[in-house]
Amino acid sequence: MALRSKAIRNHTIHTGRSASSQTRGRRSTKQLRRQEILERAAALMKKKGFGRTSVRDISSHLGFSKANFYHHMTSKEEMLYRISFQILSVTIANIDNVLKSDVAYPIRMQRIVGCFVNLMAHHQAFISVYFEEKRNLTPSHLEEMTKLEGHIVEMMKGFYREGVKVGVFRDLDPAIAIRGILGMCLWMTRWHRGTGRLSPETISQQFNVLLADGCMRVIGPAL
Repeated sequence: MALRSKAIRNHTIHTGRSASSQTRGRRSTKQLRRQEILERAAALMKKKGFGRTSVRDISSHLGFSKANFYHHMTSKEEMLYRISFQILSVTIANIDNVLKSDVAYPIRMQRIVGCFVNLMAHHQAFISVYFEEKRNLTPSHLEEMTKLEGHIVEMMKGFYREGVKVGVFRDLDPAIAIRGILGMCLWMTRWHRGTGRLSPETISQQFNVLLADGCMRVIGPAL
């Protein structure tokens, strides 16, 4: 699921268009502009940090005034909240779609890993800003994001338990197994730059090989 809103296909305003369709058009334009603000702001904050990125910096980067910025956002913290909420909501939706699919457990696990790898590769600024800067959220917003994070973990733990029950996954502690998988994928924000020799598809494939077979040629005593 892409973070960017769908583009408006028809920009022409016809004189006979109803007031409600004009209102929807203005709303869509505002949503696109707000999305642009979030994406530019996330890129700046990833580079400079939340504290060192000012509203003036963001406005200048977008080519409009501070007043225009406040027309779309009430504060810099609201912007961070929207970035955080969006990336976690997209992650939940992606995982939910995979878990509901009618395919075997191993394939669903491979697709979940692929979802995370693609998010890391294509929306790294949003993810990096969330994990690095979420401490700057208000207590109520941070609590909300923590619940969304917990929901992601619980979804995956439930899936892992089901796989253990049917004999597909090894009988490991689900919390350890899932946090290990998440750690492997999320660490991409530290090293993936989008210009290396490995594509997201290759990274996803090799992560899944590690999950399925491990990386040891000589296997020690079984756990």
